Amino acid sequence: FINRCNNSWIQNGFPNMPGNAFCISGTTELLLQSIDLDIISVQGRWTSCAFLDYWCCIESILPLQ
Repeated sequence: FINRCNNSWIQNGFPNMPGNAFCISGTTELLLQSIDLDIISVQGRWTSCAFLDYWCCIESILPLQ
């Protein structure tokens, strides 16, 4: 899936996007919806808290938690 997306994006002048960008974006969306951190961790199969380093909009998310 990611390879097909990247081929299409590159052909249209967009940058190559790694697969983990989709995971992080999905996590950010769930956080913005105030979903509990433990639920997100289990759903995303995160085995550590390292994903905290990648969150976008962290300033907007933290007050929701």
